[in-house]
Amino acid sequence: MNKLNVFSNKDGFGRLSKNIVYFFDNLRYAKQRITRGFADCDVWDFNSYLKKLFAGGLECFAGNLHSYPERYGSAENWEKELRRVASLVRKLDTDEDGRPDDYNEIKNEVLDWMRNNFDDLWD
Repeated sequence: MNKLNVFSNKDGFGRLSKNIVYFFDNLRYAKQRITRGFADCDVWDFNSYLKKLFAGGLECFAGNLHSYPERYGSAENWEKELRRVASLVRKLDTDEDGRPDDYNEIKNEVLDWMRNNFDDLWD
């Protein structure tokens, strides 16, 4: 039986009660994401949440293009750029022990890219 199954009684009632609490916490988080766009659990490690959200959003955006900024010359170039930046953001999504040596340079490049391309992130 799946260990996240609320009816699993492998560890007795303690496990079952923790799973029930976990289930209702997730319902609360889902409601928070629907009503305000983020949940309390997202804010706990907000930078990691934003990195995952931004990288995934750029990948999705690159796969569903209908236009591109003129300065990129073509939709293909814009798509490559979106995927490149998503890849950079994924490099940032590591714990402190696994950070690349050029972490701050990558972070600054991503933030500069955001500043320069923010208004172009619509389709």
